Amino acid sequence: MVLIALLIQAAAPAPVPAPEALAPARRLAETGTLATLMPMLIERDLGQLVAENPALTAAQRDALVATGRRIAAVQRERLIDTLARGYARRLSPADLATLAAAADSPAARRKRDADLPVIAETMQALGEIDFKGMTRAQFCKDTGALCPR
Repeated sequence: MVLIALLIQAAAPAPVPAPEALAPARRLAETGTLATLMPMLIERDLGQLVAENPALTAAQRDALVATGRRIAAVQRERLIDTLARGYARRLSPADLATLAAAADSPAARRKRDADLPVIAETMQALGEIDFKGMTRAQFCKDTGALCPR
């Protein structure tokens, strides 16, 4: 019975966001971690794409990067819009206004400026983490199941 209730709730249409909630929700989405990280990830991917295609001329490389950036701008807009609508459906306009104002504070801006280098340093320090592999290996050790053959 609980499963049926959860399925019905998941399938129910999301509430329509209050119109006055959309602007602060958008500002909150624009300052969030996903929106902050997206440009770094896009530039990394574009750099890899260029490196994977050394036969391209300089003009072709520039055109490839420009194409990727245009696509990224559209995808970023979709991301921001989706995040904003999600926030606007789940948070009150007053909460959103407070959160957006906090996100616009000088301290929050400095934190966002620090996010990329801190995340990059953290990723470099930790190296590649194979969570599934680590879990599988520990589970194998603990239970004898899922061990490599």
